[in-house]
Amino acid sequence: MRLELHKIYHDLLQILEDIPDKNWGIRPVEEVWSVSEIVEHILLFSHLPPDEPRAETDRWFDHHVQDLKFFFEDRNKKLACRDCYLPSGQVFQKAVLLNGLEEKMEEIIRYSENSDLTQLCLGEEFTGWGYLTRYEWLCSTSFHVNRHTFQILDVLSEI
Repeated sequence: MRLELHKIYHDLLQILEDIPDKNWGIRPVEEVWSVSEIVEHILLFSHLPPDEPRAETDRWFDHHVQDLKFFFEDRNKKLACRDCYLPSGQVFQKAVLLNGLEEKMEEIIRYSENSDLTQLCLGEEFTGWGYLTRYEWLCSTSFHVNRHTFQILDVLSEI
């Protein structure tokens, strides 16, 4: 899990570092987020699993992973976003968001190394799937970042 998370965030950071500052806040069309907004959204969504309280589970710890992967990888489908994950509309400085991503990546990777990923997180249900294990939450974060990495590449191709 650690290597997968590291690769996903590292690939995103490599792409972001190469984007000129002048392109950071450009929306190719009104209904599409700018790179700055996409990265802000990634930061809002990339939180540690809501694992307080938590419990043992009687199902496989990765039971929902393939369904979550399919859900996030279907880029033809526009996904609904809870208000708490919507970007503010503000264009943040590139360095601020890159630093935030690096800190978030380190926090999530440390968590993946130091936690029992088979435990069920009861602090919040994942819409459509219910309670997920720590492993499934981390996989959803990975799939989500990957989805938006492609979205950033699409935005860059249009500006």
